[in-house]
Amino acid sequence: LERKLADAPERHTLLLLHHHPLPAGCSWLDQHSLRNAGELDTVLAKFPHVKYLLCGHIHQELDLDWNGRRLLATPSTCVQFKPHCSNFTLDTIAPGWRTLELHADGTLTTEVHRLADTRFQPDTASEGY
Repeated sequence: LERKLADAPERHTLLLLHHHPLPAGCSWLDQHSLRNAGELDTVLAKFPHVKYLLCGHIHQELDLDWNGRRLLATPSTCVQFKPHCSNFTLDTIAPGWRTLELHADGTLTTEVHRLADTRFQPDTASEGY
């Protein structure tokens, strides 16, 4: 990663991850966060052209500042995990997705969309996924 980022310091860069590098606020889910987030932060500090990170895994939307970089998480196109829960809990909010518009000046516009059709009903009594 460090070598690739060093190859093009003039290019605006969005970094995509699967696991979330910061706590999402769900203790059961945060135990599955990026294990080397501190190392990633140290590497990214050398590359100011990385202004945005996008992750999935947490099945909920998130928009946080991480040391001057914007960290976004996208909801799942399937079941959503309820935010701020200490135990596994499904949310009844509809499946969703995040659109991104990357601009030439390095800025980003994003929006979260949800299915309008409410036929999707997750089993909220589920104790695991």
